[in-house]
Amino acid sequence: MNQLAEAKKDEDDWTGTTNAKERRKRQNRLNIRAFRKRKALEAKSIQKDQFVIWKPQPQPNISTQNSLSTAKPLDKQLVNMNQASEVPGLTFPLPLDHLLTLIQYNVLRACMTNSTILNLPHTTATECRSMLSAPMFPAPSTIPPSLSPTPLQLSTPHPQWIDVLPCPKMRNNAMLTFHEIDEDDLCRDLCGGIFEDCNDLDEKGMLVWNDPWHASGWEVTEGFARKWGFLLKGCHEIVEASNKWRELRSEDRLIIEV
Repeated sequence: MNQLAEAKKDEDDWTGTTNAKERRKRQNRLNIRAFRKRKALEAKSIQKDQFVIWKPQPQPNISTQNSLSTAKPLDKQLVNMNQASEVPGLTFPLPLDHLLTLIQYNVLRACMTNSTILNLPHTTATECRSMLSAPMFPAPSTIPPSLSPTPLQLSTPHPQWIDVLPCPKMRNNAMLTFHEIDEDDLCRDLCGGIFEDCNDLDEKGMLVWNDPWHASGWEVTEGFARKWGFLLKGCHEIVEASNKWRELRSEDRLIIEV
């Protein structure tokens, strides 16, 4: 059966499962495997000398000395890429395995866009850096108020990845707890579907639907709220935005203590 082509064990068979959440989890697992296999086959046809160098366009620099002091060195990112003419044409609607990964891809693009607006191109965690060739969202020419650094950001040394978070209160929450945060773990939850076989990647991350520099353009999942809820304390705008997007899909509102 084509739908079960990537099934490796009985637990992968979703056809007789009546529980919607478990069925979706199994389907996601098979779709991700199919996506990985396709990418592996495509990679074999890529010549070794096909590289793209990502160079962010100059933006107004509002980096603080404190923030710069903790930046990680990153000179140039070289990414193996197929030439555009060699990429097979896309067909719509996209298969589920493409859609699942597209969610995480958009989150990465959103974070990179905010980073570029702030002229902080070196903020992404280690695993995410291999995707630095991704195109940005259309960005404003000036720093939007939602990304302007808070007094706590200006006065306290901190990792630069905090600066790209779209909500000032969220950034302050991260400022107070960043010593306890594994940034690679956070990156995997947000963008994991791009890099690894994450069976529950659609249940623990965030989604971006609109301008990434505004909290109203983001949605947090239930899994993200459970694991990273301390980052959402006081973030009423992003919680309300999440529930707005959920209601558009006729899903129950999230109940998050903020």
